[in-house]
Amino acid sequence: MKNTKKVSIFVFISCLNFLFVTSDILLFERYPDQRQIEHRDYDKRFDDDFEQNEFWSSIRRQNDDVLRRQNFDSEDRQIRSVDDFERQIDDDRRFDGQIELNKHFDEQRIERSDRFDDYRELIEERFDQRRVERSDRFDDHRELIEERFDQRRVERSDRFDDRRERLEEKFDENRRERYDRFDDREERFDREEIREQWQYRNRDDNRMDERRERLDTDRRRETESNDRRSDDRIDMDRRNDERSNEFSRDNEHLHDNERCERSDNDELWTIESRFNRRENEEMTNSERRQEQRRENHINHLSQYWRMDQFFKPDSTNLATNLLTNSVPILLAFLATYKFFNDKKSFI
Repeated sequence: MKNTKKVSIFVFISCLNFLFVTSDILLFERYPDQRQIEHRDYDKRFDDDFEQNEFWSSIRRQNDDVLRRQNFDSEDRQIRSVDDFERQIDDDRRFDGQIELNKHFDEQRIERSDRFDDYRELIEERFDQRRVERSDRFDDHRELIEERFDQRRVERSDRFDDRRERLEEKFDENRRERYDRFDDREERFDREEIREQWQYRNRDDNRMDERRERLDTDRRRETESNDRRSDDRIDMDRRNDERSNEFSRDNEHLHDNERCERSDNDELWTIESRFNRRENEEMTNSERRQEQRRENHINHLSQYWRMDQFFKPDSTNLATNLLTNSVPILLAFLATYKFFNDKKSFI
């Protein structure tokens, strides 16, 4: 059965190919392509019915015109020989008249050239006279202008000298006034500089007090929030408060010492000491900030994971507490797993 199916499919495909090829040939013969159509139409123009074309009448008319023109040309050749002889006689007469006219024109040209030479000589003489007169007038005018320039130069130099003297006097007066004002300004600047130093000093003191108050308020708020979170952190907060109180006491003590030194040495107080004090305070504040950040991180972890129940009372290191206190929890997990595994095997 399988072989018969394959053979039938092959026969069906071969029949389709044969039909496709034969149909293509038949269609090509029945419906030719565009080249065959154009060739057939081109050959049609030379068929026997060409005389019935619409252009045939115009073609015959053109042929008749050509024949008629040939006949006219033969008649014109005979007439043209007589006309050529008469035209040659007229040309000879006209040539003789032209020679006489050329002679007359030459005589007139000679007369005109003589008159032009005379007229040119007269014009050159007049130009020479005018040039001489103009040069004399130009010399006189130049002398007058030079005299005027000299007079103006002398007047301008005198005026410039007077003006320079006046300007020098004004400059001297202004220089004296400026020196006097500069001396007064130096004294005023000295007083203002001393006042500014006092202002800077007071401003730094106020800023330090404000920062200390802000830190105290922040610490108080954090302690209150930590108290609300859990009761197990009371001892830790108390230790932090003690540490911060000790730090504030030390800081106040240092501040009092600096004030005493400043009261003793007000005149010798400089900007460098103020900057050194500020750097020391920033260093201590940065250390305190790091400690507070570490404690806040522990509080954040304890809020979600309740790790404070694993802390020992004497240590605050997270890694050591987890490693030491997670051993019993792991043992409990292993015991439960073993129990249930044995129970399943027993069942």
